[in-house]
Amino acid sequence: MTKTACLAAILAIVVPSLAEAQEIDAQPGFYVGAGGGLNWLISSPNNATGVGYAFGGFVGYDFVGPRVDLNVGYGD
Repeated sequence: MTKTACLAAILAIVVPSLAEAQEIDAQPGFYVGAGGGLNWLISSPNNATGVGYAFGGFVGYDFVGPRVDLNVGYGD
């Protein structure tokens, strides 16, 4: 095993263990959010422009445990 492969194997084991769960002071209530993004395709026979996009939003209520929400989105 090369030094690079050995280092990669060690990092694959150690790095996830460094991420600790964060405590959240959850409070019940409504929430709203939105998001979007672009994708530049290198080569695609189905999309002559080579650019894709997506956007969407969500609204819901958090009961501090279960959540009820509605998500909508569109992409091309």
